[in-house]
Amino acid sequence: MSVARARATAVALCLALSLGLGACGQDQGESDAVRAAARSYFAALGSGNGAQACRMLTDEVRKQFVAGVAAITSASTCEQALQTLLKGSSGHLVRRVARAARIGAAKVDGDTATVKLSSNAQEVDVRMRKQNGAWRVDQPPST
Repeated sequence: MSVARARATAVALCLALSLGLGACGQDQGESDAVRAAARSYFAALGSGNGAQACRMLTDEVRKQFVAGVAAITSASTCEQALQTLLKGSSGHLVRRVARAARIGAAKVDGDTATVKLSSNAQEVDVRMRKQNGAWRVDQPPST
């Protein structure tokens, strides 16, 4: 596998893993809201909408993501950084993995949650956190 393809695969998997959640709970309404937020995040990634995907991240995760990609992009905002990555050589792979994402069960514990995500025969837990009344992804996309 070429270095570029390996990097593209790593980026795609890390973005998928970024949705890993961890928590417990029984409220069906909150569980549905967590699942809807995760679906919205992956739909944004799948369509190449970096701005919308960044809005689905917690404030802290957006800051971590921009700092993490500073070495490979001069972007100063999450939207610019993610859009740059989505338009790069691995962007098509990231979008394909995001489009294949299937959101499973969610477990809610107060303002934190986990949701099962399966994509391309892999299953991971995605961390979510409620921020300003809305569920957001609480794990940074990896580069």
